Amino acid sequence: MKKNIGKTVGCVLLALLVIAMPALLVAGVIFITPPQYGDTFLGELDEKYNRLTETEGEKLVIVGGSSVAFGYNSALLEEYTDREVVNSGLYAALGTKLMMDLSRDGIKKGDIVLLAPELDPETLSLYFNAESTWQAAEGNFSMLRHLPMQNKMSLLGASFSYAEEKLGYFLGKNAPKPSGVYAASSFNDYGDISYPREKNEMFFYYDKNKTITLSPDIFSKDFVDYVNEYIQYCKSKGATVYYTYCPVNKMALSADTTEESIAAMEEYLESALSCPILGRAEDAILEAGYFYDTNFHLNDAGVVAHTARVVRDLLFELEIPTYVTIEVPPAPALPATDTRLFIEDENDRYFLYREEENGGYTVIGLTEEGKAAETLTLPLAYRYQRVLGIAEGALAEGRMTSLRVPAPGAEGVKFQFENGAFRGAATLTDLWLYETDATAVIPPSGFYGVASSFRVHVPAGSFYAEDYNWSQLGLTYVYDAE
Repeated sequence: MKKNIGKTVGCVLLALLVIAMPALLVAGVIFITPPQYGDTFLGELDEKYNRLTETEGEKLVIVGGSSVAFGYNSALLEEYTDREVVNSGLYAALGTKLMMDLSRDGIKKGDIVLLAPELDPETLSLYFNAESTWQAAEGNFSMLRHLPMQNKMSLLGASFSYAEEKLGYFLGKNAPKPSGVYAASSFNDYGDISYPREKNEMFFYYDKNKTITLSPDIFSKDFVDYVNEYIQYCKSKGATVYYTYCPVNKMALSADTTEESIAAMEEYLESALSCPILGRAEDAILEAGYFYDTNFHLNDAGVVAHTARVVRDLLFELEIPTYVTIEVPPAPALPATDTRLFIEDENDRYFLYREEENGGYTVIGLTEEGKAAETLTLPLAYRYQRVLGIAEGALAEGRMTSLRVPAPGAEGVKFQFENGAFRGAATLTDLWLYETDATAVIPPSGFYGVASSFRVHVPAGSFYAEDYNWSQLGLTYVYDAE
């Protein structure tokens, strides 16, 4: 009998060991393998966290998403408020909630907190991206200890895929090393983006996929409740919180945004939030010339314009009688893009087109020959003008399994998949992108309508999986598009 009991206990212990082994291996990869994302945009999180928690004395902390990183000149804020500034804005994919949660460690008596989330339904919710959080926190995993249990469970669920990707980078010695604005090297000591940004780089001067509606409906009740709890926490630490409006591209406002809807939003925030509101929403709506590559990201001139407004609003609220002498530059001229391309492309016969106001063409449908084809390649040009995008529903009624999109092949030219571009493309399994610069190809908000086995082929050495726009889509990438 004892022998049988011993065998049973041994079997149970062996089974537990077998079950535990994968978890131990995953934990080992996560916590022992050297950081792999330190050079990425997300890799800046630990630097921001360290500045937040290590800065002595009364400070000014700005909490929000990437519009905060792209939107402030902290040196100017420091000059007028006479306190050190911590730019604690990073990446919308992490969620506004995470940035608030992480800031709690550094909030102290006498601090001023500016809460400046982007005016977008996702950032105004309790959205949390576990995969991005793992990547962003790997420089200092201890910062995650104060996250709510629900978020910790999400991290646990994402740990296997994160460990697999991290180990792949480590073994292949090919950790992401992006260049340009979306890299950790783009930040200064304050946490501001200091990468030079002279002009608006969006072809239509705004992102058509992410138009902005200003109304009370964009705020989720759960988010507002969480913000009020955060405000009370800051007050308990002796800090003061102010809500301030993020910069908004005037050209990106939807038809549903009216003077009445803006006023209703302001009235709602005044009544719903338990902290003062700085300024007016209409003052944060700026000309398109002040923006850079999204409807919320400012260029260098826009940063000065936005910072000057926030300085004035904050000093007025604090009753500090200081004259603001910040010289606001005019909005840079909107650049013209040369869309001419003097080639003939035999693939143009498979598609239907819409001519754009700024020049170039957008694909809006398939010809009968295009509907019958199993493999399609987008043309570079139509009628000697560049093909610059695919419109909503343009691929419906086709039977294609593979779609190839050649690289634009010119500096400053971008290709855009409009929202709903893949609606009705149920047979599409493979999308081939030959552009190495992920920022030159603008994705839709989601690849809805494609086959369940859908995957995206990109060039080796490109970083679509880490790009600001592409990384949020949960796609399967194959690095073989040469």
